[in-house]
Amino acid sequence: MNASSEIQFADEHYVAWLEELRAINKLIDKISEAIILLSNKRVTLEEKIICHHFHSLAAEYAKLCATAHNLLAQGKQLRPDGCLPELKMFNGEVDTVLDELLKIVKYDLNFLEQYFEHDYANRLQEKHRFAERLREIQERCNLSG
Repeated sequence: MNASSEIQFADEHYVAWLEELRAINKLIDKISEAIILLSNKRVTLEEKIICHHFHSLAAEYAKLCATAHNLLAQGKQLRPDGCLPELKMFNGEVDTVLDELLKIVKYDLNFLEQYFEHDYANRLQEKHRFAERLREIQERCNLSG
């Protein structure tokens, strides 16, 4: 078999990044689901904060995916160092926090409004700061476009 007819397979690093980009798209879908479910209840200040936070995060995720795919389309390799593990950990945290919200939204909108969303909105702003932290990861990983 000569060099021109050899079959080439993608390396593990390339596939790992593609899998994480797919996971990010699933997170964007989950964010959209949460926002849609929140839109079915009486509008509160906390809901506005939560929706704004998740719209901003979805926009940052979309930028990251677009930049990564553009780089891959140009034949460039994404950083093989700690960026992917850091992004995976971050995405896991986002997924857990989203699941917490979705569980309550699907369970009882009154409970959400009376007991849950005030603390949840505060945690998004003070502790998690997802959009801001994702921008920092994008900068460190050269994925800020």
